[in-house]
Amino acid sequence: RARFHFFQSLKLQRKQKLQEGKTGLIFIAGMHRGGTGFTENSLKAGLGIQDISESYARYNDGFYPKYGIVEMPGNLGTNHLLPMPDGIMDTHAGAIEANLKTLPLITDKILVIVRDIRQSIISKIAYSEFLRYNGNISALLQYQYPDGFFHWPIEKKIDWQIDNYYTPADIEWITGWLKADANPNFPCEIFFSKFEDLVTNPKKYFQDILSFYDIPEDKFIYPRKPKFKKNTHLRKGSINEWKDVLSKDQINKIDALIPEDWFDRFDWPR
Repeated sequence: RARFHFFQSLKLQRKQKLQEGKTGLIFIAGMHRGGTGFTENSLKAGLGIQDISESYARYNDGFYPKYGIVEMPGNLGTNHLLPMPDGIMDTHAGAIEANLKTLPLITDKILVIVRDIRQSIISKIAYSEFLRYNGNISALLQYQYPDGFFHWPIEKKIDWQIDNYYTPADIEWITGWLKADANPNFPCEIFFSKFEDLVTNPKKYFQDILSFYDIPEDKFIYPRKPKFKKNTHLRKGSINEWKDVLSKDQINKIDALIPEDWFDRFDWPR
């Protein structure tokens, strides 16, 4: 009962903040390589709010999709309860048990960003080269690259990732959030945004997010189209590159792993 009433207080706090011209907490859970960073930066700049991940409820990223933990704010363990803050949290948090227990104590709404899994694998493999180029050892360990991976031809890299990590990880991550959304006992309202909409219709993409958080559009300054550069994490922002890079067998293999109803739900081409 205490958790229920605390969650109801979050909804009332957000309503009050919106009446005062504020935003409340915008919480993002985004797929790796799904435009999460660009979305967060655009909302932060366009609404004039701060990233509060370090000061409020820290997010400990690691071993996607199983162990990205959203910490419970320290004040919830004391008698000095603080109101919902105004700001944004950008995470790759999965819908794992620990997060499903913590999130209803910090937010009533969650923005989940997904990307076509077939394009995601291309982006992640390119991102792996960026990590190697920058010597990011901890990230290279996190993404579980096997010995010799960076000497393999791209076809072998893709095959290994379809069978062993990237594709299964993305499917597990999306499945978790879909189950949370369908769970009547999980109180947070979830909105699914798509990377493809960010690319093809960015204005509507942000309009939908603002509408979900009940933030007036006139409070937001729309971002400029990002500039993509080689040897950075901002690569191409493509949505159809997979059609040229993946072999027919690889496409068929991934398509067979993706639940059939996702193609319609997320408007992914067959």
